[in-house]
Amino acid sequence: MISSRAVDGVVVLDLPNAIESEELQGQVQQLLSDDQKAIAMNLANISFVESSGLGALVAAYKLCDAKGAKVVFFNMQPYVQNLVELTKLNKVLTILGDESAAVGSLRN
Repeated sequence: MISSRAVDGVVVLDLPNAIESEELQGQVQQLLSDDQKAIAMNLANISFVESSGLGALVAAYKLCDAKGAKVVFFNMQPYVQNLVELTKLNKVLTILGDESAAVGSLRN
């Protein structure tokens, strides 16, 4: 289950160890309908991801982009980071090292 919390005006979504596409999209859509414009996704618990999981992250990015919201991803585990780089998604998605950097980038 995805948990959310507010940090300096930014909503931080703490993703569980598996990305459930429908749950993630539903949560992002709800935040966007509440006019949230800054979302940071904590991927610390995700040590393995398949193509459907990557697709869910891209879909979340697209939802935010279409509504003029910003989304960043942080605390990516090495395996996931390598996969994101291999698929060149790091050219599209904003990936930062930790929560402080993620929240700071969205507050500006």
